Amino acid sequence: MPIPRIELASDEQLPTDAAYIRTGDTEVVYVRHLPFADAVCQVHSVLSALGPSLEEVEQALRDQCPELAH
Repeated sequence: MPIPRIELASDEQLPTDAAYIRTGDTEVVYVRHLPFADAVCQVHSVLSALGPSLEEVEQALRDQCPELAH
C-alpha cells in the first residue's frame, strides 16, 4: 500500500507529534517539525496498521518533506 501524503504542521496546528487523518478517499499524515529520526518514528507509528516498513516511511519523508532530512 502506498504511503499517504505527508505534510508538515506547526505545534499550534497539531496537538501531537504526528497524526494520520483519512477523510473519504483523502489520506494525509501530519507531522510536526521534528528531528528526522524522530519524524520517521512518529510517522511509522501512526501508520503501523497500514504496514509500511521503516525504510518506506524514511524514503517518503525524504521525498515529501525534504526540509526534515537536512
